[in-house]
Amino acid sequence: MAIRLFFTASAIWLAMVLLAIANGLIRDKLLAELIGPHPALIVSGLSLSLLILSATYCAFPLIGKRSSRVYLAIGLQWVCMTLLFDILFGHFIAGKSWSELAQLFNPASGDLLLLVLITTLLAPILVARFKGAP
Repeated sequence: MAIRLFFTASAIWLAMVLLAIANGLIRDKLLAELIGPHPALIVSGLSLSLLILSATYCAFPLIGKRSSRVYLAIGLQWVCMTLLFDILFGHFIAGKSWSELAQLFNPASGDLLLLVLITTLLAPILVARFKGAP
């Protein structure tokens, strides 16, 4: 059962990655031109956090009613997968330097990755509580 839940949570995370990519494309191709790069980065971080909550809400039936510990474990799995993806893809595929990647964690730069990671961590338990699960 635990392995099945791990793969289910991984599939949900993959859907979230697609949402994040679409969110980034909208930021870069549309929002940055309309409101500027810095405000677009902020709006993008906020919208991605809402997309993560929405995706978790929609996918919640796949997770089912579990304990709070399980919901937090799923959130932690998603955070770990997100960090691995952002760092490995960012450095080895997108060619970003380690110092550029470090700026992802600097809210003063306008990047709200920390908010996104906190939302990702807490999304399963927040949705569970909203839906009346334990």
